[in-house]
Amino acid sequence: MQGRNFYCKVIVTAFCTVFLFHSPVFSAPDVEKAYITHFPEALIVKPFISMTSMEFSIEPRETGTVLNYKPNVFANYGVSLAYWIFGVSLSTKFDNNGKDPAVYGSSSYFDFQFNYYGRYLGADLNLAVYEGYYIDNSTAVPEGIALAPEKIRFSGLRTAMIGLNVYYIVDHEKLSLTAAFDHSAKQNRSAGSWLLMISYNQMHIKSPESIIPVSLQSLYGEIGDFNEGGFATLAFLPGYVYSFVWRNFYFTAVIFLGAGFQVQGYNSPTLEQRLDAGATVLKVNLRFSFGYNGERFFSGLSFVDDFSTIANKQSNMNINAQLLSVMLFAGYRF
Repeated sequence: MQGRNFYCKVIVTAFCTVFLFHSPVFSAPDVEKAYITHFPEALIVKPFISMTSMEFSIEPRETGTVLNYKPNVFANYGVSLAYWIFGVSLSTKFDNNGKDPAVYGSSSYFDFQFNYYGRYLGADLNLAVYEGYYIDNSTAVPEGIALAPEKIRFSGLRTAMIGLNVYYIVDHEKLSLTAAFDHSAKQNRSAGSWLLMISYNQMHIKSPESIIPVSLQSLYGEIGDFNEGGFATLAFLPGYVYSFVWRNFYFTAVIFLGAGFQVQGYNSPTLEQRLDAGATVLKVNLRFSFGYNGERFFSGLSFVDDFSTIANKQSNMNINAQLLSVMLFAGYRF
């Protein structure tokens, strides 16, 4: 009798297990619907004001002064449009924008983004071009002390970056990055997920004059007087995202941290031929977004920091490149 009861319990347990896991309550579509609302047929219009900057620093590996290069731009305005799984964004800087050109020089800027958003995969294509830089900590350089209060300026210094990020959301049934950064979806419940990203970008720096002031060039080895550099990087970045939701308000934090391989090339007035090298690099991508996301209207603030190191083994030099973006936005789904 006890044996029969035991087998009856096993059969009932097995039946209940099969029933529960095949029940619609646990089916993937219903789980996704409970956590995420998609708007595949909505035309999304999002005007925004953003503060963006492509900055870089050059530092000797041993001891010496770290030089911080910044463009003289501050606020930009633009609009993004999205429909189905595609989005496009275009922005430009305000006229008479930035700090006093007599002190910091003048800069020009262009930014273009194309985004593909799917439920499993996403991709970002970015193109940014800056021209006109100044050394922020000019007084740490003898030439800068003589110029003070003006900064050491490089009106012809130009940087260009093109990058492609492709990422996979592991727990895509519960977590949507588009809900926080593109707003073609809405996160209904708090959730988190592991992420996987492959990133490729090319960065080019060029100036008609040497980028490092003459008084410090000896600290940076044989390419201390370089005026042009090209860097191509392929990196793999695992990451994690968590989105906290309360009613229609949300806060989403994302971190990608990884490494990759970089091919480098340098030119300088004193080099007889281009110097090429390869190195491993560290890459970090941070993203935050918070705001209100309703059925039609949404608004908020987002922050993106893409950081990578450029280390040349054949010289005493590290270059740290950083692409920053802060965006204040409001939009509507038609």
